[in-house]
Amino acid sequence: MSFISESPLAVANQVALVVAVAKERGVSSELLDALLDFSETPDLVKARILRERGL
Repeated sequence: MSFISESPLAVANQVALVVAVAKERGVSSELLDALLDFSETPDLVKARILRERGL
């Protein structure tokens, strides 16, 4: 079982985390960088990080 599940609820929770981190720590947060680099981060979550960054 992988650390990050791709079930719809888990992905929605991860997207919510991305939004919260972006607002509290900024879009250049090291946590968001780590999620982008982590191979098991779902594509929808990576896309949201890039969207938050305006890319």
